[in-house]
Amino acid sequence: MKVIDASSLAKFVNRERGWKTIEYYMVEGCITLDLAIKEVLNSLWKRYVKGEFNLELVQKIMLEFINNLPVKTIEQSIFLAEAIKISLKHKITIYDSLYLALAMKEGLELITSDEKQYKVALEENIRATII
Repeated sequence: MKVIDASSLAKFVNRERGWKTIEYYMVEGCITLDLAIKEVLNSLWKRYVKGEFNLELVQKIMLEFINNLPVKTIEQSIFLAEAIKISLKHKITIYDSLYLALAMKEGLELITSDEKQYKVALEENIRATII
């Protein structure tokens, strides 16, 4: 089991470079925060607003994603105290810190596509893979 953050989930859903590698990890088993669902949906919304996806396609992808979540989700609030510490120490967002706190508390590797988050993970002795 690994922790996967929204940056990697969004890359998978949007079929961006590296999405097949992310799919491999998800088949092995991943958990994420409930926050990630909103972040992934927002990434699809952005593609629609930019004119990269039409309305029909974006609705189809969004509904397929939420109806067939490829990962297990966990409530984020229990990780807030640790996330605040990480955020303030490393000057990264609470959003990103939440995934790090989840990986730290559960003793799991983090899968991310965010370079800064990856570096902080290593500084905090959290096993991490960047895609």
